[in-house]
Amino acid sequence: MERQVLSGAELEESLRSGSLDQAAEQIEGMLRRSDKAGAIQFSPGDCDTWIDLPVELIDSAERTGDQRCRDGINPVFLITFRQPSDPMGKMLLTALLSALMYA
Repeated sequence: MERQVLSGAELEESLRSGSLDQAAEQIEGMLRRSDKAGAIQFSPGDCDTWIDLPVELIDSAERTGDQRCRDGINPVFLITFRQPSDPMGKMLLTALLSALMYA
Protein backbone atom coordinates (compact mmCIF):
# COMPACT_ATOMS: atom_id res chain seq x y z
CA MET A 1 0.00 0.00 0.00
CA GLU A 2 1.39 3.34 -1.00
CA ARG A 3 1.73 5.89 1.78
CA GLN A 4 -0.85 8.64 1.61
CA VAL A 5 -0.33 12.30 2.35
CA LEU A 6 -3.59 14.17 2.81
CA SER A 7 -4.47 17.77 3.59
CA GLY A 8 -6.76 18.40 6.54
CA ALA A 9 -9.79 18.79 4.25
CA GLU A 10 -8.92 15.61 2.32
CA LEU A 11 -8.51 13.69 5.57
CA GLU A 12 -11.89 14.88 6.81
CA GLU A 13 -13.57 13.91 3.52
CA SER A 14 -11.89 10.49 3.48
CA LEU A 15 -13.09 9.77 7.01
CA ARG A 16 -16.63 10.96 6.20
CA SER A 17 -16.82 8.90 2.99
CA GLY A 18 -15.45 5.76 4.64
CA SER A 19 -12.61 5.37 2.15
CA LEU A 20 -10.14 4.83 5.01
CA ASP A 21 -12.26 2.17 6.75
CA GLN A 22 -10.65 -0.80 5.02
CA ALA A 23 -7.91 -2.24 7.19
CA ALA A 24 -4.48 -2.24 5.61
CA GLU A 25 -2.93 -5.67 5.39
CA GLN A 26 0.38 -4.30 6.65
CA ILE A 27 2.56 -4.60 9.68
CA GLU A 28 5.90 -3.07 10.61
CA GLY A 29 8.69 -4.85 12.42
CA MET A 30 12.24 -6.09 12.43
CA LEU A 31 13.47 -8.75 10.04
CA ARG A 32 16.33 -11.19 10.04
CA ARG A 33 17.41 -14.30 8.17
CA SER A 34 15.56 -17.55 8.93
CA ASP A 35 17.08 -21.02 8.95
CA LYS A 36 14.01 -22.21 7.01
CA ALA A 37 14.01 -21.91 3.21
CA GLY A 38 11.24 -19.67 1.87
CA ALA A 39 10.86 -17.78 5.15
CA ILE A 40 12.15 -14.75 6.99
CA GLN A 41 12.08 -14.08 10.71
CA PHE A 42 9.84 -11.24 11.85
CA SER A 43 9.58 -9.45 15.19
CA PRO A 44 6.89 -6.86 15.86
CA GLY A 45 9.17 -4.78 18.03
CA ASP A 46 11.00 -6.60 20.78
CA CYS A 47 14.23 -8.51 20.49
CA ASP A 48 12.90 -11.70 22.11
CA THR A 49 9.90 -12.67 19.95
CA TRP A 50 10.72 -13.90 16.43
CA ILE A 51 8.44 -15.90 14.15
CA ASP A 52 9.08 -17.47 10.77
CA LEU A 53 6.99 -15.71 8.12
CA PRO A 54 6.59 -17.43 4.72
CA VAL A 55 7.79 -15.10 1.97
CA GLU A 56 4.97 -16.24 -0.33
CA LEU A 57 2.54 -14.24 1.87
CA ILE A 58 4.42 -10.98 1.24
CA ASP A 59 3.41 -8.66 -1.57
CA SER A 60 6.01 -5.95 -0.83
CA ALA A 61 8.40 -4.72 1.84
CA GLU A 62 9.52 -1.13 2.44
CA ARG A 63 12.53 -0.47 4.63
CA THR A 64 11.66 2.16 7.22
CA GLY A 65 14.71 2.09 9.47
CA ASP A 66 16.85 0.00 11.79
CA GLN A 67 16.56 -1.20 15.38
CA ARG A 68 19.34 -2.27 17.70
CA CYS A 69 19.05 -5.59 19.54
CA ARG A 70 21.45 -7.70 21.55
CA ASP A 71 22.50 -9.60 18.42
CA GLY A 72 23.25 -6.44 16.43
CA ILE A 73 21.19 -4.11 14.28
CA ASN A 74 18.13 -5.41 12.46
CA PRO A 75 16.39 -3.71 9.53
CA VAL A 76 12.82 -2.54 10.11
CA PHE A 77 10.35 -3.03 7.26
CA LEU A 78 6.73 -2.23 6.55
CA ILE A 79 5.41 -5.53 5.18
CA THR A 80 2.37 -5.53 2.88
CA PHE A 81 0.70 -8.91 2.56
CA ARG A 82 -0.81 -10.40 -0.59
CA GLN A 83 -4.58 -9.96 -0.82
CA PRO A 84 -6.31 -13.34 -0.57
CA SER A 85 -9.21 -13.76 -2.97
CA ASP A 86 -11.26 -16.22 -0.93
CA PRO A 87 -13.10 -15.51 2.37
CA MET A 88 -11.13 -18.14 4.32
CA GLY A 89 -7.83 -16.62 3.18
CA LYS A 90 -9.00 -13.16 4.24
CA MET A 91 -9.99 -14.49 7.66
CA LEU A 92 -6.63 -16.22 8.09
CA LEU A 93 -4.73 -13.08 7.08
CA THR A 94 -6.72 -11.04 9.62
CA ALA A 95 -5.88 -13.61 12.31
CA LEU A 96 -2.20 -13.58 11.34
CA LEU A 97 -2.02 -9.80 11.49
CA SER A 98 -3.74 -9.75 14.90
CA ALA A 99 -1.32 -12.34 16.23
CA LEU A 100 1.71 -10.44 14.89
CA MET A 101 0.52 -7.13 16.33
CA TYR A 102 0.13 -8.61 19.81
CA ALA A 103 3.04 -11.07 19.79
